[in-house]
Order: sequence, then C-alpha cells, then structure tokens
Amino acid sequence: MKKRATLLVITAALAVTWSACGEATPESMKAVSYNVGLAVGFVKAAESRAPLAIEQIAALDADVVCVQEVWLPRH
Repeated sequence: MKKRATLLVITAALAVTWSACGEATPESMKAVSYNVGLAVGFVKAAESRAPLAIEQIAALDADVVCVQEVWLPRH
C-alpha cells in the first residue's frame, strides 16, 4: 500500500510539472514497467545479468521506467 501511495504522489508531481511547462509539454509520455528479475540471492545469474538489463532499459527511450524484482539479500 505504501508503494502505491508513493507511486501516486510521484505520478501526480510529474503531471503537475508537465502541465506547468506550457508549450514545452510533450504531446505524449512513454511509461514502461520492466520486470528485470535481478533479485540477488534469489534469482540465478542476477548479478551477471544486471549490465544487460541496464542496456535494455536505456534502449527503451522511456520517459518513466518502473522496475520490479530488483533487490539485494540484505534489504
């Protein structure tokens, strides 16, 4: 629930920021949700796949990227 509230606040802040930009406001926004499966200690080869995931995310050319399953065992 806390994550949803945080996401809602961030989304609202972005919407307000873009609406305040006037003519500079983009006509579209590309948002991507990416399940990278980089759960170190839980998913095999997570550490070795991290650089590839970073490249793929950068290649998406998205305005907003939400990633899932990214954590370290100590967190």
